[in-house]
Order: sequence, then structure tokens, then C-alpha cells
Amino acid sequence: MATVQDRTSWRDHYDLETAKRLGLVGESAPIEDRLADAPMGATASLLNIRLFHNKAQRLEQLGLRLDAKVSPHISPFSTVVYAMGTYWEPGCLEAVRDMVLFTHAAGYEVGFYEERDRCFQPFDAIGTMRNVAYMRAIEQGWEYLLYIDNDVRPPKDALVRLLQRRVPIISPIVSYADGQAHNLDMPKMERNRGLALCGSTVLSFLLCKTSVFSPWATGGFWGNAIGDDEEVHFLQWATVGHQPFVDTDVEVVCLNAPHFPLDEVLEQREAMHHYLWIPPKTPDT
Repeated sequence: MATVQDRTSWRDHYDLETAKRLGLVGESAPIEDRLADAPMGATASLLNIRLFHNKAQRLEQLGLRLDAKVSPHISPFSTVVYAMGTYWEPGCLEAVRDMVLFTHAAGYEVGFYEERDRCFQPFDAIGTMRNVAYMRAIEQGWEYLLYIDNDVRPPKDALVRLLQRRVPIISPIVSYADGQAHNLDMPKMERNRGLALCGSTVLSFLLCKTSVFSPWATGGFWGNAIGDDEEVHFLQWATVGHQPFVDTDVEVVCLNAPHFPLDEVLEQREAMHHYLWIPPKTPDT
């Protein structure tokens, strides 16, 4: 009986003929050996279908048996990576894919989903998308949930390093490709100082234990961008004893400048006010 080597490439343990006999080469090969040739349009669905089940398939290939009803939460630190939308900036989906595969190879149970865009206007239903993500993660038994935006390009070890911190809510330093801070404190934080306890963080790359959503398990934690800003949500967490950490040893790059929908709403309201305002009549008119 072959020895199980969890989440490692067949090249590390078998010659080509043995790998073929065990089904590790060809159509039944592990996802990490097939993704390089897969078109990027198929990557998300490929990860969705195969990554979570990869361990079970590998055990079956090795002639071992695994109960098909085992849930993700049986595996400590199981994590689902949840992308907020499907409109990826160049290079970002590839970087997230590499991060997911690296995390899987490091021994973690990991899944990857792209939440479909529910916004009729930019960001007007982003809270609904985030609510769907955590409710689904709780229902499926994942221990951790990683929110990630479509314009973030993380290093491949970013998720593993955050998981190793073992804290309920954590973000890396999120910096911006244009080198500007955009009125945020996080890009200006001192690097390589370990963990920093904060009042709030940006949501572009946020790792949470699904248990922090337990008081809102049936939905409603995240408000939509038109109604709530990020500070409101961290205040809600504070009421049940949770504060976020920032890992100053880990940094991810966001390609686009941060967007503040509430500011736009106020500008639109002010513009509408001026448009509707009619000057009073004067004796000269």
C-alpha cells in the first residue's frame, strides 16, 4: 500500500509509471498539475469543483477509504476564499489562484468561490454579496472565510501566513499600486512589526473566523454601501468582543484606489439639491 502524502505533487514521491498507475497523471491528475494549461476562464469553476474534493480523490486513488460525508470543519483551519465579483483586474485572478494552490499544498483544506455581482450601480449591493459569502461559509462548515476583491494581487503565501497567526479577524497591510495612501492609515503603517491591534481595517483582503458572524448567522451583518460604511461593521464586532488585527509582516497590493460610495452619494445629493433649488423671485425679476 502506498503511503499517503497529503497535498504534494506526485513528482516528489513517484516515478512516472507509478504515478500513472495510481491515477496521478492525466485527466485524474491533481488540480495543481493541470491548472497551468487550463484557460483562465475555466479556472474558477475548476477550483470550485476540484479543490475541496481533492483530498478525498487522492485517498481513493491510493486505495484508501474516506467517508464522503466528512465536512470541511473536521479539518482545522479550513478556509474558503470568497472573491467579491468576477471582474478581475489583469493578473489578480492568477495571483489568487496561485495563493489558493500554495495554501492547499501547505496542508490546509481550501476552497475558492466567486460571488456573482449583485450591484446595479457600483457597490450598491456589496453588503448583500458579503452576507451571502459568510452565510454559505457557515452552512458548509468552513472555519475561516477570506474576503478578497477583484483588484488585489496577493503573494502566494499571504493566506498561510495570516492563518498561522490564529486570530479571529486579521488583515495584511493593504497598499496601493500608485504608491499613495489615499487618506488611509494602513498604507503608512510600519512594516515588519508583527501584529497590530486596530479599530478597523480595509475589507479588500480580510480573513475572519466564521464564528465571529454567529450573532448574525442568518444574515444582516454587512450593510450595503449606500447605507453603511466599514466603521459601522467593526463597531458591531466590538459589541461582541472582537477587534481586528493587522499583520504588518504581510503586504498585499491593490491595483485600484479605494472607493468610497458614501462620499459619492453625498456628492450626488448635493448636486441634486443645487439642481432642484429655484432662486426666489425678486422685485427686479
